[in-house]
Amino acid sequence: MEAVIDSTSDPSGYSEGARDKKKPRSLYLRALALGIAAGCGLGYFGHHFQVNAAPQDACKRWEAAICRGVGQDTYACQQAKTASALLLSGPACAQAQPSVQAKVEQIKAGRGPCTELSDRLCNQLGPEGQGCELVRSKAPTFSVKDCEDMTKNYDQVLAQIMSRQTRGTLPGLQARPEAP
Repeated sequence: MEAVIDSTSDPSGYSEGARDKKKPRSLYLRALALGIAAGCGLGYFGHHFQVNAAPQDACKRWEAAICRGVGQDTYACQQAKTASALLLSGPACAQAQPSVQAKVEQIKAGRGPCTELSDRLCNQLGPEGQGCELVRSKAPTFSVKDCEDMTKNYDQVLAQIMSRQTRGTLPGLQARPEAP
């Protein structure tokens, strides 16, 4: 059915009967558009609230789990403390929590150069000596790069520890050997 144009009564050009038939459809389209906009807005803000609703202590729990797995005085634990305090958000820590055990295993596996250095030094210093005890206690606090550097300078590191062990002065092992 065609709309009858009556230009004298309505500026839209439709007669009253045609305009009445168009109203329900127009109202439906407006309601649909409003519903879509409201749904998108609520979805965005709902997601934002859900993501930011992660507990603030999620990073402390993540940090504690990492440190329990690798040791409180280790280099990796210190890195986890820094990350949880300065770098990671609560939601990021909450998302990382389920994979803590896998991360601990990965950290331990990556510490091979430090384990090898400790074993090698203790074999030469004697497993019961103060030098070996110092190496075993300090090696976990070094980064893998520090252990690799000490391995490159192995003879100097060994000489430094042996000299201190002989003198009875083993205050601490340095990541980089002292100059002779």
